Amino acid sequence: MGAVNLQTRAANFSNSNDRIDLVAPGVETYSTYPGGKYVKLSGTSMAAPHISGAAALIYSRYKKRFGAFPSAGMVGLLLQYMSVDLGKTGFDNLYGHGIFSFNIDGGKAIQLASDTKKYSINGREHEWQHAPVLNQSTLQGALKELCDVLGCDSRTTLEGNLLRKGQGAMEIWC
Repeated sequence: MGAVNLQTRAANFSNSNDRIDLVAPGVETYSTYPGGKYVKLSGTSMAAPHISGAAALIYSRYKKRFGAFPSAGMVGLLLQYMSVDLGKTGFDNLYGHGIFSFNIDGGKAIQLASDTKKYSINGREHEWQHAPVLNQSTLQGALKELCDVLGCDSRTTLEGNLLRKGQGAMEIWC
């Protein structure tokens, strides 16, 4: 995990590698301190409680909704899918999957239009490699790029009961 400041920029002391899953506020974070005081502290150790709290909320909400506790892997996936992307679209070594979010939809406000490579997520402008196109009132685009924007995973499957000869299929998890 990594730490960001209140402007959601990576903290200068934060981890940055391919093992960062999420980031959370960790700069000048109010915390308890010996002697009954509250002080502002900085560090990934100040960001970690945010992620722990988010995981605990997911754990309890999942139990209420589905009647069973989620696996650790499921909690990790839900944290990832509910994160708000901060850096390069999709996973990156500075922000991982992004900053955690307590919103069930991940707090992603996505604006896009056909025939333009520019789109925005939460007011931040990004660019597609391939612009989506309008085809008979349906917006269509590259699946891999769309999965990166939505925080989904996908894989191609080449067989299955619903497929006709010569067809392929795609599985998407969001």
